[in-house]
Amino acid sequence: MQTNTAFLFLALSSLVVLLLCVVFLCIWIYRDAKGRGQSGAVWILIVITASPMIGLLAYLLAGRKEARLPCQNCGWMISRDARFCEHCGMEQAAGSLPPPENKRNNSFLASSIICYILSILSIIGMVFLLAIGGGLSSGTGYPSPTVNIMSTNVVWNGEWKLSCYYCSDGYLKKDFTINNPDLQSLYTNVACEEGEIFLHVQQGDKNLFYDLTDIQGEFHLPLSDFQPGKVRVMIEVRGIKRLNSVVSLKGNYVD
Repeated sequence: MQTNTAFLFLALSSLVVLLLCVVFLCIWIYRDAKGRGQSGAVWILIVITASPMIGLLAYLLAGRKEARLPCQNCGWMISRDARFCEHCGMEQAAGSLPPPENKRNNSFLASSIICYILSILSIIGMVFLLAIGGGLSSGTGYPSPTVNIMSTNVVWNGEWKLSCYYCSDGYLKKDFTINNPDLQSLYTNVACEEGEIFLHVQQGDKNLFYDLTDIQGEFHLPLSDFQPGKVRVMIEVRGIKRLNSVVSLKGNYVD
């Protein structure tokens, strides 16, 4: 549980600081672009759609390449090196300087960079917890898989369906509700290309264990030894590749 709590804290922290990173970056780019006579809104849109880091690089390489200043006569934003205003035609006095750098505005850029670094550190911490903990706890003392590639895990119309191309070692769990143990059975249809599969069925102190590795197909477990109420079904996987599994209650089913 401590691993779960620390992992969730780091995950939430990473999301929060990443959001702050984007907010601070947008504020800095907007103010900096406006100060240079460009459209701050356009650059914010680029940052949001292209990702913060790509948007920042694009702005530094292109957006800040040419500063623009207001015309000394009409205020129209023109190139810093322009001799005449393209709007009113007024010749510009020599020696015009770009607006002074806004140190307060630069603090938003620094804050954005700090938040980005904190987000990366949070992600590293999450990976470290997974590495030393052997997976997050499923809440029953059994670690859940830490890696699932091309996987689905859904419950539809009373059927628990699992599939994955690759799944690291661990336990996948689902609670079912037994209405009438004498009339119901637990049905599984499990197949995999590689690895081992084990079925655990728990209710109170009762814990049944079955090796499904060599069955590769349908399996029925009578539930007459169980009591009405919730029963936890766990599929333990080891070195699994190309797993397909369906689990459901047959008979007078209530979930």
